[in-house]
Amino acid sequence: MIKKISLLITFLVINTNIFSAIITHDKVNVREKPDTTSSVIFSLNKGKEVWIKEVGKEEKIDKFGSHYWYSVSFASSPNNFSEGWIFGAFLVNKISENRVNLRAEASLESKVIRSLKKGTKVIIHDLKTIIEQEYAEWYYVELPDKEKGWVHSKYVK
Repeated sequence: MIKKISLLITFLVINTNIFSAIITHDKVNVREKPDTTSSVIFSLNKGKEVWIKEVGKEEKIDKFGSHYWYSVSFASSPNNFSEGWIFGAFLVNKISENRVNLRAEASLESKVIRSLKKGTKVIIHDLKTIIEQEYAEWYYVELPDKEKGWVHSKYVK
């Protein structure tokens, strides 16, 4: 039991850049590699939560526009996790409270670009942990109008 707990703690400490997102459409392909010609290894439905492990390359696909590919992990059965790549047009997070500041940098002292409303959809592109701010985590996000900035992680669900 102690070995399992220490392995879990090690996993959580090493993998601080993992964050979750929600699938936005039905029958979203999970691919072996970050490319539309790569083999489909799973298909996920709207509402499924996935854990993003890595932000890959940006690609423009005519029907969906320009988005990043994301390396994801997800529960494929009650006792099994699977991994693959999903095109970013099918992943989203939302702002969890009203008047959340979108900032120019990952800092409370940074310039406020604008204030966001609860429910605003965001696409997460990066995560930064600020040690000087007691390990505060900030997400670099993109809004539906393509504006980008930093939001404190506690306001993104």
